[in-house]
Amino acid sequence: MAGKKKKDTNFNPLSLSFLDIMSCGLGAVILIFLILKHGEAKSPEEVVRINKDISANETKIEQLEEEIVTKQTKINNSLSSLKNIQNQIKAIEKVIVDE
Repeated sequence: MAGKKKKDTNFNPLSLSFLDIMSCGLGAVILIFLILKHGEAKSPEEVVRINKDISANETKIEQLEEEIVTKQTKINNSLSSLKNIQNQIKAIEKVIVDE
């Protein structure tokens, strides 16, 4: 055991700091590439196409909302007619029972 050499356990802070700086630099470069890729400008043609799609969808939404209002009115009219018919049936049943 006496013949074994002691392992050099000296800590070198310079090498750790260098590795930290290098890894931070690499992370920063990757982050910059990610930000630039997500921030790409759209071509003018694509912007025009997207605006047309938005306008078309807004028009479609307005048409569908009008259709909903029309159908809701029809439903309300049908319910009113149904109530009138039910009242007529009750009146007829009452007349039949009274006879």
